[in-house]
Amino acid sequence: MSPRNRIRQRSASLLLVLIAIAGGARAESTDATRITWSRCSVDSELLKQVRPDIRLECGSLAVPVDYRHDDGRSTEVQVLRIHTGSSTDRRRTLFFNFGGPGLDPRSSLHATTYNWATMPQDDTLGGFATLIDHFDFVTMAPRGTDMTYPLLCGQSLLPSIMDILRDRNDEQAWKIFIDGTKAFAEQCATAAAAIHVDTDTHVHDIERFRIGLGATRLSFYGASYGSWIALWYASLFPSQVDRMLLDGAVNFGSTWSDQFRHDIPVRDEAMIDAALQPIADRPQYYGLGDSVSRVLVGLMKVPLPVRMLWYPELARPETMAAAITVGRWIRENRSVAEIDALVANHTFSHSPAYDRLLNDEAKRLLGMAFPGSPSAQGKANVTNLTRLSVNFATYCNDTPWERDTADWRRFIEDKLAFSMSLRPSEPTLAMVCAQWPGSPASKPDPSALVGVHALFLHGEYDISAPWLAAQRSLEMMPNSRAILVRDTSEHVLFGRTMLPCMERRAVQYLLTGVLPPERITHCDAHASTTL
Repeated sequence: MSPRNRIRQRSASLLLVLIAIAGGARAESTDATRITWSRCSVDSELLKQVRPDIRLECGSLAVPVDYRHDDGRSTEVQVLRIHTGSSTDRRRTLFFNFGGPGLDPRSSLHATTYNWATMPQDDTLGGFATLIDHFDFVTMAPRGTDMTYPLLCGQSLLPSIMDILRDRNDEQAWKIFIDGTKAFAEQCATAAAAIHVDTDTHVHDIERFRIGLGATRLSFYGASYGSWIALWYASLFPSQVDRMLLDGAVNFGSTWSDQFRHDIPVRDEAMIDAALQPIADRPQYYGLGDSVSRVLVGLMKVPLPVRMLWYPELARPETMAAAITVGRWIRENRSVAEIDALVANHTFSHSPAYDRLLNDEAKRLLGMAFPGSPSAQGKANVTNLTRLSVNFATYCNDTPWERDTADWRRFIEDKLAFSMSLRPSEPTLAMVCAQWPGSPASKPDPSALVGVHALFLHGEYDISAPWLAAQRSLEMMPNSRAILVRDTSEHVLFGRTMLPCMERRAVQYLLTGVLPPERITHCDAHASTTL
């Protein structure tokens, strides 16, 4: 992909001065937006040992139950602030959301702060510790994810898709699946409506949080679904946005329903580029054929339930190659003991380095397909049930879904047969949202994004959020820039790649507000690494 035409920066010095003045200013909070702060119960002594000056503060904020029809009732949302120095210091505020929906980002922010504080003080990664000195790090538990008021839908009502995976023409299995997803949708929609689980409500909670913090503007780090939150906020409150770093961004200009339908072929193409093509290019190492079509035949012979279970692990060539071999043994109905012995003794590659790599991946995939004991399968707990419930409620409440279950069935049947990258949860999600009662939230007009700037970070072969989808959001923001990391399928990049080309530019953008001059900057994922 060739970079777009260069866009000159005008009046850069004046702009930086204005941003610094606005970013340092504080807004006055009111009693209605006052945050009750306290010491966090999970305060980390380990983090304190690394940075004794860091303070963790947990808080609760009273917010309206329903912003659209405010009848005076209120509820509480839980927030977290991590900062150094005095709470009255004039510092910028960086809001974090690491993805989801359904995840409580507070523990992730704690872990991120620790990782950044302990990064090497070199030219590539030294700036991460500097971010801690220049920003208050804040986040909020979206409604339904906090264990004080968890969203718990009727898990027992949700049908398994396994019978359909075994035989997609089984009429009885489809009836059970459609009826079960309808019962789940009706129960979950009622529970979600009681506490208003949707992005629009969450964004209004964030705005209350900003006012309660006394911050004039917020900067955002949004990963995956977190980019959706950041762009939703920026569409409603563009003048309250400072800087936005969007990592593995989704297509904000589309509905979730349309993304589900249209992103699957794009993800398939990314899967070919990320995993199948490298295998075909190196038949001397992988031994699975010298054309994409031959490698693809091997993949499609892997039993469908297992192939969906292993997604998205298959976005790396070494994992894909191991999966094709192990999948063949599973298809032959060999016992777990037999496959385990085969993995231990099989020569996956004539190259010792590749053979060790593929052998390790084969063992890992086998463990995923056949856990050694029932306890290894992952027990259902309140956190996992809440995560699933909030995930369904947010997707179904945010944007309209097509309501024709027969059409969704035809679509799912087709994709089950031919897609390489269909997520295991997607057929269930589509059928639940197609039968979700009530009306979705009012998604804001994205035209306000024209005046907002952001820096997008993206992997070229990202199969969770395709680069094409991120470009749709980038196109709505002419003042924004992107860094595309070539030849990687990684979904979230910031602080993980060790690439100066990307990491240094992203840190400098957060610190200075200065974007790269190129519309799209290309970085090589393997610039400093070799196999």
